Amino acid sequence: MNELTFSDFNDYFGALYHDHEGTPFAPMKWQTRLAAAACEGQWPTHISVPTGAGKTSAIEIAVFALAVQATLSPDKRTAPMRTFLVVDRRTVVSEAFLRAKRLRDRLYTATDGILKTVAERLCYYSPDSIHCAPLRVVELRGGIFRDPAWFQSLTQPMIVTSTVDQVGSRLLFRGYGVSRSARPIQATAVAHDSLVILDEAHISKPFSQTLTAVRNYQAKQWSEIPLSLPMNVVQMTATPPDAPGAVRLEISEKELADKTTRMGHLVNTSKLTTLDVATKAKGTQATSQLAKVLVEKATNEVFSEDSKALAIGIMCNMVDTAKRTVEGLLKDKRISRQQVHLVIGAMRPIDRDHQAKVIGDKIATGVERHPTDEPIFVVATQCIEVGADYDFDVLITEAAPVDALTQRFGRLNRGGRSITATAHVVMREDRIKADKLLESDEKAFKYQDPIYGNAMSFAWNWLQSIAVDQKIDFGISAFKQHVSRLDSDQRNRMSTSSEDAPVLLPAHLDLLCQTSTDPWPSPDVSYWLHGPQRNEPDVQVCWRADLDSVVTSAGGAAMLSVPRLGSPKAQNDRVHAISVCPPSSPECLSVSMRRLFAWLGSLISTKKLENDQSADIPSIADEAKVSRDAIPVPLRPVAWRGPSDSVVVQRLSEIKPGDTLVFPVTAGGWNELGYIPSTGEDGDHAELGRSVRQQLLDAALSDESQVKMDRDDFDLLAKIDIGSSAFAQSRDQACVRLHPNLLNDAALTSLYSDQMKKGSEFHITRGELHELICQLPIGVAASFENVRPSQLRCEVYGSVPRLAVTALAASTASTSFPPGLTDDGDDSLSQIHAGKPIELKAHLNRVARMAQWNATIFPASAFEKTIVRSAEVHDWGKADPRFQAMLIGGDLLAAHWEDRLYAKSASLISGARARKRLHDQSKLPRHFRHELLSVAIVEHNMTEVSEVEDAELLLHLVASHHGHARPWAPVCEDTSPQLVSLHRIGLSDVEIDEQTRSEVAYHRVDSPIVDRFWRLTRKYGWWGLACLETSLRLADQQVSQMESWIQSNDSHQRTPAEPTGVTR
Repeated sequence: MNELTFSDFNDYFGALYHDHEGTPFAPMKWQTRLAAAACEGQWPTHISVPTGAGKTSAIEIAVFALAVQATLSPDKRTAPMRTFLVVDRRTVVSEAFLRAKRLRDRLYTATDGILKTVAERLCYYSPDSIHCAPLRVVELRGGIFRDPAWFQSLTQPMIVTSTVDQVGSRLLFRGYGVSRSARPIQATAVAHDSLVILDEAHISKPFSQTLTAVRNYQAKQWSEIPLSLPMNVVQMTATPPDAPGAVRLEISEKELADKTTRMGHLVNTSKLTTLDVATKAKGTQATSQLAKVLVEKATNEVFSEDSKALAIGIMCNMVDTAKRTVEGLLKDKRISRQQVHLVIGAMRPIDRDHQAKVIGDKIATGVERHPTDEPIFVVATQCIEVGADYDFDVLITEAAPVDALTQRFGRLNRGGRSITATAHVVMREDRIKADKLLESDEKAFKYQDPIYGNAMSFAWNWLQSIAVDQKIDFGISAFKQHVSRLDSDQRNRMSTSSEDAPVLLPAHLDLLCQTSTDPWPSPDVSYWLHGPQRNEPDVQVCWRADLDSVVTSAGGAAMLSVPRLGSPKAQNDRVHAISVCPPSSPECLSVSMRRLFAWLGSLISTKKLENDQSADIPSIADEAKVSRDAIPVPLRPVAWRGPSDSVVVQRLSEIKPGDTLVFPVTAGGWNELGYIPSTGEDGDHAELGRSVRQQLLDAALSDESQVKMDRDDFDLLAKIDIGSSAFAQSRDQACVRLHPNLLNDAALTSLYSDQMKKGSEFHITRGELHELICQLPIGVAASFENVRPSQLRCEVYGSVPRLAVTALAASTASTSFPPGLTDDGDDSLSQIHAGKPIELKAHLNRVARMAQWNATIFPASAFEKTIVRSAEVHDWGKADPRFQAMLIGGDLLAAHWEDRLYAKSASLISGARARKRLHDQSKLPRHFRHELLSVAIVEHNMTEVSEVEDAELLLHLVASHHGHARPWAPVCEDTSPQLVSLHRIGLSDVEIDEQTRSEVAYHRVDSPIVDRFWRLTRKYGWWGLACLETSLRLADQQVSQMESWIQSNDSHQRTPAEPTGVTR
């Protein structure tokens, strides 16, 4: 393996970035200084560089430092395995993700040179250098229950881009949308062997304080044996605090003044701006009048006689203003729909990605523009204030606090081009107030603006005082000189306010670390993420078309049934319909609970929905009132919390922060809650959704059973359902729901017609299914092109039988990770598509080898014997004869006569109902947990686990390896325990008899499991114990994943995850 040192950084940077002629860019001086510090494991606590100075390059620097340290022993390595770039703007998260993806792809495809060296050294961390990926990149979007495990390996170099909500909730053991069993794993991902880079930390003050508190709680005084490589935190902000012990990386004034450098040129570029007042923007007409002025300023700049402007940014403070501005632009006959783009935070990621590419291809920094190009208008909220790589020629922005304006102007002539960039700052007349009156309002807790309080008005007054003929230069250097003359109090009152986070106490952590069941009371973590005054948690919202019953008649008419969800069966059918293709983050809008409650509340009360005063930053607007009335049946969503715990929501009070809500497409609401773009070519789907929703509500009130509509109209609504494509994107697995509501295809019509005539249980072979898929429209058939019939999984769903098909193989051949298996704390990992059963002895050996590898790389080498031995015994409880029967189809007699023990069944049992039938057939008691039986066997045979570093830790690792025993174990009343012997895996002396088993009751209050959990928590710390659990749990999941993957593809190949060795 080639050597790599800090001296190679310039070559590395130049290989990644160069001009159009291929000449490598040299890193800026601050980037070189940061790389030197990172390679020594000495990251600064704060990075303060101007907008446009390439702050996001910190992620490339982190990857380079990890490659430099690849050959160091675990006790000497300081470079973190995972880098989290966190910013409280969803659009910026996506931008950073695209940048990280480009880095990943360059490393993956490198054949020689410096990038090949970096890639090879990153692969050195992998247990398998043949099938490894040098770098994995993840965009951690809204938490979706049962989304594929993005964190699959402790030893995989990784870049994660995400928001405060997603990273913060995971860090505090309450990941939004994360199952209880996965919470400790997700907390470990963030808290250990990680670098958390908080971008624009000044707008996330509460979370930055929480990160500091967590880092302090990982120190020695809070645990007897703290683990090495705790979380490292770096805050990127233009205004670093004067905190004791802070280590800052800043750019000197001399560097900034040097116009011969790229940095100096950018900083000294002029951005002359006019201050304007929207004089009629007040009262009930304020928003519409403000939007009118914004449109007027933009069109005047573009269509003036000597204008050369091609990229126009219009930035608004509220979503409603942005939407009205778009409407105003589209009324101008000189502007087509294709020229106008609305960019807000509440968009589906799959739409946002497409939109970002369309916009970026035209106006990203460095993109060549031609005078014949049509102008493009980007109307946005705060979501593009930071990090978005858009380079506008003209900026029209609503007035805002000084810090927000500074960020917005970073999008104007971002590349420092030789153009005359112009801008306007527009202030609503009803927001203008003298400083003395504002100061009185502050004391009385009165605020001018629901988003920015009084900061915007203070800022406007100051801008007026420094303007010359109503003009100000917002160039970085020029404006910085104005700001530098302000004292700290002046700066604070005209900057975006940010409340302090509550003090995070040990008592809070004792509650939060209990993940197997939520204690009461259970703290709301949003207070530590956004502060007590700006507590605005999100929910995820998506829409499905196969929840409605639609019968198409001759002539194109359709009869839409009015939903009846009164019976448990009807509710279970709806949950089951979602479970066949679980929601994925690419299809979901992230919506504040306040906005969701306002929308649903308006429908419950039949009152008009108020203007959308939401923004893409937390606001100080009043919380929406939670109606106590029932949600109308046609609008009731399913709160997706996994197959077993999902419910049809009856009332708003049942909705929890982080929930994933699945509505039928006939409920509409996507443009009231957010924005889903429409081409306009096939009609307005948002208006149609509102119309159909009203018809259903009227029909429900008059007790009608059906609503008549045009089939083409329903097909337009059905396009909102992108569940299958989102599933495929997030899991890299093809999926199709063969439902007439989604595929109005002749082959399907024939299939279901024949089935109804038979009147028997649905039956179709994999070969017939594969043939059917090949006959479907090209987009569906193509996604299954490389999938063999044996790799298809089929599930029947719906009161009228329909089929959902998933490929048990990756849809792209280049992926280094097979489709993820998710451990939800049940026994689904024991039922994988493996082609043939997996023997218990072989599985235990593989997990032990993987756990040993993890221990040599991860900061757990001091407990290597304990972790490896726990892996060797973790599934002993599967030797129960009834569990063995479940693995071979429920045949108790066959299980008795088998000469071997199994760990995994031959194929996946599709659906919760089928799994329950098999469980009952095998006579297993309800809530049986094989890992708790494993603990009982080990405790009864302690001589088998001698010579480990911590025997008590071993027992806990076994008990918790599916997420239980933190601290409580599930209640399981086993009235007929059986003798369990391990002689069939060569352990003739290891057994537990019926009497001993009957005396074990781990679910009791006096269970040793509870006290053991608390003793180990005090010993290793809140996150330290979760980290040790994760070392075993991920080893088990990796091996289970690969056992399924390899046998369903090429049974003669070695399992990719199986370590080739553990010597470093």
